[in-house]
Amino acid sequence: MSDRYKQGLENFRRITGPAGKGLTDTFAKTAPDLERYLMEFVFDDIYSRPALEVKQRQLAAISALAALGTCQPQLVVHINGALNVGCSKNRVKNR
Repeated sequence: MSDRYKQGLENFRRITGPAGKGLTDTFAKTAPDLERYLMEFVFDDIYSRPALEVKQRQLAAISALAALGTCQPQLVVHINGALNVGCSKNRVKNR
């Protein structure tokens, strides 16, 4: 397990909370390469960048996913993630 994976998994768990365990289990069984990519690239390389706080990243993800209109499961994950990291319901709703 690489350091990038470990850091990404830590970020992922902090953001997704208990729901994240089920997601990583599903990815590990069905698409382990995708799970590794998500942890190393998205949740370590991207989420560890200093330019935005995790709340801002979650709100940006919500905005992008809502605009796409075809990513309902991912949207739910990021809405819950935003709430887990301290965004208010009102702030999330107004995205």
